[in-house]
Amino acid sequence: MLSKAFLPPKITEFERSYVQRINRIAAWFFAAHIPVFALIAFLNKTNPALAVALTTAVMVGPLIALKTLDNPRHVAIIFGVTAMAMGGLLVHFGQGPVQIEMHFYFFALIAFAAVYGNPAVIYVAAVTVALHHLLLWIWLPRSVFNYDASIWVVAVHAAFVVLESIASVFIARSFFDNVIGLEQIISERTSELHSRNRDIQLILDNVGQGFLTVDRHGQMSREHSRSVVEWFGPFAPGTALASYLGVHDGALGNELGAAWQRVEEGVMPVDVAVSRLPTRLRLGERHMEIVYKPIANQQSAVDRFVVMISDITQRVERERLEAEQKETAMLVNHMIGTNSAFIDQIKNNPALGRGQRETLIMIYQRFIGNAPKKRSIFDTSPSTSDDDLRVAATLNDV
Repeated sequence: MLSKAFLPPKITEFERSYVQRINRIAAWFFAAHIPVFALIAFLNKTNPALAVALTTAVMVGPLIALKTLDNPRHVAIIFGVTAMAMGGLLVHFGQGPVQIEMHFYFFALIAFAAVYGNPAVIYVAAVTVALHHLLLWIWLPRSVFNYDASIWVVAVHAAFVVLESIASVFIARSFFDNVIGLEQIISERTSELHSRNRDIQLILDNVGQGFLTVDRHGQMSREHSRSVVEWFGPFAPGTALASYLGVHDGALGNELGAAWQRVEEGVMPVDVAVSRLPTRLRLGERHMEIVYKPIANQQSAVDRFVVMISDITQRVERERLEAEQKETAMLVNHMIGTNSAFIDQIKNNPALGRGQRETLIMIYQRFIGNAPKKRSIFDTSPSTSDDDLRVAATLNDV
């Protein structure tokens, strides 16, 4: 509750500039009271010269504050006191049939004080006018009321001042939070946004994948993960994705550039156009996979794409080895005839690499018996004939 009743101690540059400007306007506003009060005193025959003297004296305080105080909030509080002092002079020099109506000045100026956005100005003004009414009612009642008022009349005036002050304080604080303090709000939210962006960037930099965003024209934006730069090097925002990747894989760059034109033209559905974009990239000895994810805006129109690049070298190598093993197993089943024919196939087949030869030797030594008939590689019955030993020795020479 108290945190809302008073402003935070920090003053932003925007608030400082704003309050200083209001203080200068207030100085001119109250300076204009001097001739106006003199005229009112003249009309009510309440000593115009004294009106000029007292009004000028009241102006001395805020003028000194403007020149000497560095904190504009403190100057604003001085002007809060000044406003109520001017109201007291108006009621005094306005003695006559409308003296009671002159009290509206207090309520008007308390409401005006809300433009400072500082509840303290209103607190000080309310206390000042309450003391003014009480003290002058005791010592000089004709300067406050044009009739014989009781203490309860003073209390009623004070109650209305308190009531208006509560509303004015609420308005002032809301004005500070939503207008004067907007710079601070923006700064806090910007700081929060930067913190969230750092957290997201930290995650992206440690997932082992390359993430970047491109617009509908295929041009890269600033956001990217660390892996992108580590794999492909730095880039300038606005660089075409096809050109950036084409430096490392020219064929993919040309294919991507041509395929992206269909995305940009928008003739076919986005999903269809994206499905025709190339997804495999060679980066030296590495195999990379590219995934494109369309991102829709608030109007449900796709205007950006998230591009995810993954290193699938190990997966490709594993798939190659699995395919090679399947090919070898099928080759064995087709090639196994007599032991001698099998040896000849291993020796004379130019399609077999050293790895496949070694695999065939292992399979033969483990699964193939000495019978001249064709046997399955899944037949695990033992065989230790001289023919097996001869064949194994021959295979070792292979």
